[in-house]
Amino acid sequence: MVSSRFRSTPRWIVVTHALLPNGAAHRLSGALRDQGRRVGFCAVPMPGGVRTRAERRLPDSEHLDSLIDRPSKVPVWREALSVVDFMTFGRRVRAEGRDPVVVVACDPLAYLESLPALRLGGVRVRSDAVWFVDWSAQRLNGRLSGGAYKNVARLAAHRAKVVGAITSTAAEAIAELGHSRTKDEILVLPNLPLSFDEDMSRSWENRPKGVVYLGGLSSEHGAELLLRAALALTEAGYSVDVAGDGPAANEFAEAATRIDGLTFHGMISDPQELAIIMNRSRVGLALYDPTFAMFAYNDSLKIKDYLHGGLRVVSTISRGGEDDSVRYSTYDMESLVSTTLGALNDPLGAEPRNHDLITEGVQPLLELIARMEGTS
Repeated sequence: MVSSRFRSTPRWIVVTHALLPNGAAHRLSGALRDQGRRVGFCAVPMPGGVRTRAERRLPDSEHLDSLIDRPSKVPVWREALSVVDFMTFGRRVRAEGRDPVVVVACDPLAYLESLPALRLGGVRVRSDAVWFVDWSAQRLNGRLSGGAYKNVARLAAHRAKVVGAITSTAAEAIAELGHSRTKDEILVLPNLPLSFDEDMSRSWENRPKGVVYLGGLSSEHGAELLLRAALALTEAGYSVDVAGDGPAANEFAEAATRIDGLTFHGMISDPQELAIIMNRSRVGLALYDPTFAMFAYNDSLKIKDYLHGGLRVVSTISRGGEDDSVRYSTYDMESLVSTTLGALNDPLGAEPRNHDLITEGVQPLLELIARMEGTS
């Protein structure tokens, strides 16, 4: 028997095409739970993805956050069935008495597909939002695909009650689409750092002089540069931990067998395991190829996670200046290694955990909740 209070309180549903472990959608749901909200996922396969997660049928009391790798590409024609997936999900939500709901879609296509399908499934949608997580030049610059994406984005931004962007730069670009929203109407909702149950209070100066990299292992994320830097740092007597997945994963696994001091952990989904790795390091590397178009509107998850874990950061993407916690390196090995050595050994400056990059997303999250639940 479902109580009347449960029926009248809106449940949040985060809709996405790619449910990546510790990705933007996954983090948003965790942050909403931290604010006392009941949250479920609804994710469907992303066509053409090299690796995709199985479809989510949430809320599901037994598998609320389960993430299942499906190591095969999803055919493009599978996109046509996404609406059916959303309708099936909606019927379950309705049958279990879990509406009304508020919906946050993490890309414009998922927004345009999910809202009509959920309503057709009988779900009462109290409020909705589109959050442009992957607003990237990579998507926008294609001659045909870029134009199509802009039209989809313009339509979603026009229809949604709340429009969010990952950065202020992205908000400006979305506003420039026209016929949607002004920049002041778009909520800048940045990525949020991971939440750790692990004790991360160990002071920076009492940590081993280790270096860690968490993230994608691809050319766009500096895999070749990372491997060369790891060799130089281990030869200088420092430890290097690498956790992630991507085209270069096998290369790192092989390198770890012959490079003393390099440890490769593979893909790790559990934030507490990531916390243990970070707890034995002083510096985290946030590597991005600055020529790769996807990073034009970048909001680095790595930087926030490292800072939240009490590490200093060396990044190849400048955020308008460096400080004691975040230091900028040009995209070459000599600069990367020298900047990392400086971050490892310089006297302690600002405490990384107190950095404003960690807390900058809290107020926008509260604003999102207020707008979606009608309390603002």
